[in-house]
Amino acid sequence: MVQDRHGKHAGRAHDATKRSSAPVFVVKENRLAHGALERLAQQDREGTLGLVYLYGPSGVGKSHLVRQFVRDVQRQNPKLRLANSTASEFAANLSDAHVNQGHAEFEAQHTALDLLVLEDLAGIQGRTAAQRMLVVILDELKRTGGRVIVTAISLPGRLKNVIPRLVSRLRGGLCIPIDLLDESSRLSFARHFASSRQIPLAPQTAELLAKKGLGTPRELLAALVNLDLNARRKQLSADATLVEAHLDSQEAAASRSLAVIAKAVAKFYGVPISQLRSTARLKRSVVARQMAMLLSRELSGKSSAAIAHFFGRKNHTTVVHACRRTRELVAADPTLAHDLAQLRLILRRGEV
Repeated sequence: MVQDRHGKHAGRAHDATKRSSAPVFVVKENRLAHGALERLAQQDREGTLGLVYLYGPSGVGKSHLVRQFVRDVQRQNPKLRLANSTASEFAANLSDAHVNQGHAEFEAQHTALDLLVLEDLAGIQGRTAAQRMLVVILDELKRTGGRVIVTAISLPGRLKNVIPRLVSRLRGGLCIPIDLLDESSRLSFARHFASSRQIPLAPQTAELLAKKGLGTPRELLAALVNLDLNARRKQLSADATLVEAHLDSQEAAASRSLAVIAKAVAKFYGVPISQLRSTARLKRSVVARQMAMLLSRELSGKSSAAIAHFFGRKNHTTVVHACRRTRELVAADPTLAHDLAQLRLILRRGEV
């Protein structure tokens, strides 16, 4: 039986799966992913690979969807041969196998699986041996009809230091984004969380939480729990005033300098910061520069003139045009919309 690096049996749902038994709450942002996993749960071994690749920012519910899937398929087949780990654990286990001369056994265990679940694929970046082994495993599971679920924060081609063969295998699956919640979905989640956790939530308060734009279910739940605790501590109801104060304090804490925003965008797109502040017209540099200007306008609190000066432009209208153009592109391009959502979350959380 396959084990994770802590010596626990990966053939069983890991601890996080057992902890989170609440059913998935389906909204439009996760409906496609939820449907794909439901279809995968019903798939028998038919000689074709069922690979679902879920990608989106941290906190949007990828792991929660996967845990429900694992529970469902294990209920259908208690003898299911399953390996469920993060990509970092996969790479660490492979490294241990090399040291202990168990490389062949590691490969044999994984290629005999009914289901491979590999979460947070970024953990395999730069680990060429683990990537090559994963290619071997995916090819064999495709031959035998095994099922595979992979989660990541971005599309396969956006990962850094990943061999082309692995990118190709992953692109051969069904790649499904899970985006940040829009206002209507935030409202639905706020009501759902309040009901399921018996948190008093007035309609006006729920609408305010939705309007303020907490983009992931995880953040929305944390805000609700904090509000409820503060309200109980002060013997008040979680009314609009308390919500405003809580969210305004979060927004102030999330304010970012122009230098930090530029650094985050440059790192995300793999371009030097100097190119963001230059007149380079390479497509990747232009997209990154315009994205940085839009995020600067949203998150820094600086004027268009100050942003223009930081990015080496003489006129504030350059920033105004860049913001307008980027919003138009984001509205028409789901990949760019995903990039913007991811960068907002990175900056809000200070993960630079």
